[in-house]
Amino acid sequence: MITMHALQDLEIGFCLPEQIPYFFNHVDAPILSNLRLRGNGDGSGDVLFLNTWPHEQFKDFLSRLHYPLTSLSLIDINLQSSDIQKILTHLPALVSLAVQHTHISYDRHNTLPLYATFNAMAASPHSTAALLPRLTSLSLHGRMKIDFQLLAYMVKSRRRSPHIPLKDLDLVLLKGSSVMDEATKGRLEAACHLTYQRRDSS
Repeated sequence: MITMHALQDLEIGFCLPEQIPYFFNHVDAPILSNLRLRGNGDGSGDVLFLNTWPHEQFKDFLSRLHYPLTSLSLIDINLQSSDIQKILTHLPALVSLAVQHTHISYDRHNTLPLYATFNAMAASPHSTAALLPRLTSLSLHGRMKIDFQLLAYMVKSRRRSPHIPLKDLDLVLLKGSSVMDEATKGRLEAACHLTYQRRDSS
């Protein structure tokens, strides 16, 4: 076990899928608050493909933290849609989430990637049990299929008291991504600080 007592921010790249569970099993960083996991550890720019996320090892890694993780970035990693949601259930104190250039597979019901996650993040008027209840910043970059109407509903629902609103939404979408209509864009702009870019030449 490698222990880093003073480490608060960490960015680490992986070249092989088996390196991710190895990292979770062998690193102890008790005051870590900001974690960036990058799949192109060899600098190739290729996405790292995982058959499944190492959930048990991830849970054990989180259990060794003295304080909950508040910021997570997943970059250049292929994930199942269901894995994303399960990862986030372990992070109730997360304030900032970034998913960048990460291929997210359709779930077993063939719904859009992140559909179930956005649905779980929507806040009920009479409940505080929404997924990621403290999240204030969400960044999605890459080629993504997104249900923008559901995304707008989720963001708006979290503005109701006693929920913590999602204040910043950063979308940078590449060619082949879903296209947001102007009405939905207007709803999002009314509910949060929206940055929306399309890079159709990429």
